[in-house]
Amino acid sequence: MEAFSRPRRRTERQRIHTKLYFYGSVVDNNNNNNNNEMDKARLLAATATHSGDWLQAAPIASVGLKLSDEAVRVAVAHRLGCRAREPHTCVCGKNVDARGLHGLACRRSAPRQQRHSHMNDILWRSIKRAQLPAVKEPISLV
Repeated sequence: MEAFSRPRRRTERQRIHTKLYFYGSVVDNNNNNNNNEMDKARLLAATATHSGDWLQAAPIASVGLKLSDEAVRVAVAHRLGCRAREPHTCVCGKNVDARGLHGLACRRSAPRQQRHSHMNDILWRSIKRAQLPAVKEPISLV
């Protein structure tokens, strides 16, 4: 009887290459532009360990884990490299492309300010629960 050997475990590098091949083929078939640096960075980020954990999180609003339908749509579009919105001009005056990545860094972006305030609230509540003195950041600083 022939002895069966266990298949070798793939290395982390082999797993990343497989994921990059899969994600890259998705981009090739949809956008034909996976050669630029932004797509390479997106693909590497999408294949990083635990990068998709947010997709498995239970949507519990009381602890800030519930995303709106629009937030999920935009997050998935960013992850897949798809169009997230129509190109337009931001309130800061810069042009926003169809991917909509500008809003993640724009200082005048309303969602960015909301995320900042929400994170401040979470940290403030945590510090208070630990019975440590804490003062909230003034709203006008952002």
